[in-house]
Amino acid sequence: PLVQLLGSTDNALKGSAALALFHLAFNETNQVKIGRAGAIRPLVQLLVDATEELGLFFELDEDEDEWDAYEDEKDAAAELMKHAVGALFKLAANEDNAEKILQADDARALVNVVKMLELPGGESVLAVSGGRNVLEHAAGGLFHFSAFYLPPHAIEPLVEVVKLRASADYDSDNDTLVEYAAGALFRLKSEVRVPMAKSLVIPPLVALLSGTAKQQEYAAGALAYFSGFQGNQPAIQRAGAIRPLVTLLDAGPETSRRRDAAKTLSILAKRNDTNYFNIVGECRLSEGSRALLDEIRAEHWQ
Repeated sequence: PLVQLLGSTDNALKGSAALALFHLAFNETNQVKIGRAGAIRPLVQLLVDATEELGLFFELDEDEDEWDAYEDEKDAAAELMKHAVGALFKLAANEDNAEKILQADDARALVNVVKMLELPGGESVLAVSGGRNVLEHAAGGLFHFSAFYLPPHAIEPLVEVVKLRASADYDSDNDTLVEYAAGALFRLKSEVRVPMAKSLVIPPLVALLSGTAKQQEYAAGALAYFSGFQGNQPAIQRAGAIRPLVTLLDAGPETSRRRDAAKTLSILAKRNDTNYFNIVGECRLSEGSRALLDEIRAEHWQ
């Protein structure tokens, strides 16, 4: 019955059905049942329609009276979008469902939501009630996909999300959103992420090295991967990665991000004594961290 309601002409009924599916999809067994009941395509269509409708409101002239006249319709479209993207986010945690979402529209509905981070006239869906949750769920859905495939057209919008971390007025309420975007970029398949690394991703990844633990983990892991390609190494240095990587390396007990920081630094120091002495001396690397760096350097470049 809930799946049938997604095709209703009544927006309130469609929204209620999508919200109910969102809550049901917190359960893994329900994720399978909902996917098999045929909910994916109508949810994707619901998201496409709501996103297009909301986008039209943002394209209105900046006339306050005109905007206020459509306030109820705008809020209704935002509510529909929130429920649809939330349901798809939870359903995408199941690999079969994720594949069905990709088959439906190559994840374009979710990517178009992420693109609403920046709208005409400097607006953002973040200004809409529940907008942050909408973006989090869209980026989270793409994060689920990235375990096995992420469409190339998703990369630039995700990079724009990651760039939030480097802005002077960064709001820590966006941490989860940025983590999902960074995680999706980190998990990209190598044939996609190498060509776009230098020009798009490296500077915002360096900014994440000073972020949350998850942001640091994804950024350090991605930089360790990118640094293995010679053409990326100068870009990593120019982006100012050495000092924050050293800070991670000196951060304490063994973690994946600490070893990834050491790996990147060891690659930058490979056969380059100037880099090595800058890392060890100028950055005042501790004895323990220097030992780890030397160990990984020997392990990779013996």
